[in-house]
Amino acid sequence: NGGLVIKSESFEDFDIDKQITIGVRPEHIVLNKKAECSIKVSTHNFERQGADSFIYGTALNGEDKIIARVPHDYDYENHETIDFHFDYANMHCFDSNTGLRL
Repeated sequence: NGGLVIKSESFEDFDIDKQITIGVRPEHIVLNKKAECSIKVSTHNFERQGADSFIYGTALNGEDKIIARVPHDYDYENHETIDFHFDYANMHCFDSNTGLRL
């Protein structure tokens, strides 16, 4: 499938028997502190938007596109591999076939 795999013992709490899509808002992805979950991302673009900036990248599986909102002064390098972190409380799960929220 090539889908993004997030491994954690915390997923044992979920009763999911189908393929899911995970969504996390860009403002809930952090770069400089550990969180419950992390994804390695290869960056490919950076967009400054006043007080905030956005990093665009691809998960190391090569398929999943990821956007993170970061402070405007973040020191960005193109094609850098960085860890994006987020907590499960900010994660939204959807049925990949129907798009309905679980």
